[in-house]
Amino acid sequence: MSSYADRIVPTLEDLAALLTSAGVRAGLERSQLEVPGAWVTPASVGDYTLDGEAHTITTAVLLVAPAGGDLAPLKVLTGLLAKAETVISPDEDVDTSVVLNVRNTPLPAFRLTVVIPIKEP
Repeated sequence: MSSYADRIVPTLEDLAALLTSAGVRAGLERSQLEVPGAWVTPASVGDYTLDGEAHTITTAVLLVAPAGGDLAPLKVLTGLLAKAETVISPDEDVDTSVVLNVRNTPLPAFRLTVVIPIKEP
């Protein structure tokens, strides 16, 4: 029997592919992030059953824009958000005050928290 832990990465890869299909380049490797784009990373797992199996994963989707002034990155981020929301719905307020360090460069970002089912074996 496969543990839920073995299915975390495939679940996140599916989410990244879904975002990419909506026009938001997404991946799981922050060091390989194409900006503008999205970094998908796990935050927590939950919805445990009595046998210790988890059924959901809380995921952080960080939409990232190139640095440059205030308005230009904001327009990029709101555009990414509009595309992302065609395929996912944030489960918490969108954090619009994030700065993500990518390859030693601080970049403006929005953080979306999304709770999704862990992929079935």
